[in-house]
Amino acid sequence: MNRTRPRLGVVIVNYLNYSDTINYINNSILLQEDIDPEIVIVDNASPNDSFRLLEESFRGRTGINVLKSSENGGYAAGNNIGIRFLENKECDFILISNGDIFLDDKYLLIKMIQKYNKFEKVAFVSPVMVVNDHARSEFSAWKLPSKLKDILSSTFLLRILGSTYLARYYYKIETGNDISLKVDCVGGSFFLGAVDIFRKINYFDENTFLYYEETILGLKVRNNSLNNYLIQDLKYSHLQAHTINAIFSPAKKYRMLLNSKLYYWKTYFGAGKIFLITMKFLYIILVAEQCCISVVKKFQQKDHK
Repeated sequence: MNRTRPRLGVVIVNYLNYSDTINYINNSILLQEDIDPEIVIVDNASPNDSFRLLEESFRGRTGINVLKSSENGGYAAGNNIGIRFLENKECDFILISNGDIFLDDKYLLIKMIQKYNKFEKVAFVSPVMVVNDHARSEFSAWKLPSKLKDILSSTFLLRILGSTYLARYYYKIETGNDISLKVDCVGGSFFLGAVDIFRKINYFDENTFLYYEETILGLKVRNNSLNNYLIQDLKYSHLQAHTINAIFSPAKKYRMLLNSKLYYWKTYFGAGKIFLITMKFLYIILVAEQCCISVVKKFQQKDHK
């Protein structure tokens, strides 16, 4: 081990999709130059053979650890298991990463660390997310929401009617620009921070199962007078939401998103009953809209046969 190089801890939460996780580690993380990685894979109680196959794939490999959570407590809880494990591994930085990622720049991680060390009051940094060769600015970074923003984003119709207002919550990203953006929230699929930052903000909030983890982190960062940065001249590829879409119906995903929003506003801002009831009502409208869309699509498919 070369201790003149940054010691980078990597947390990858795995659920079901062990093949992507294995490919990502072998074909991206282990090919990164000028870092010493300590990888921990947290299998979030996958009901398939993920844990066994991950153990077999990396058995005897120095610096690759496979853990199994006792239950699937969600994305935040799984990441906290990995972070706390790495705190005892003398890491300088921790990278939080999904397993369905590809890095085509073998110096990406060292570049992120080098830029991190130059930023002021920095908490977390992230490159621009790319999906199917297109930069996805709305998933790369965003501003902390207002109540009106969350109301207008709650149904398909309201999103259309409120599109101009909603647009102000996303940053105008210029890929390739060497000026990094100071942002409220970075995407949770791939971001990096110093080890002590995770302690300072008290880790992920484990009261969300899926969704809003990054928004809560962004709020904690702001409350600690720190800054997040989006590095516009760096990028990573994300095979977005393959596992989530395969195991959760749209209604289930909408319900998890609703629960996360309600928790965020009630816990961190003391939101009242009127707002919370409004959000629950809009969830019902959203499910009804989704059902209508599904029916229309079925008829269209029949017409094309």
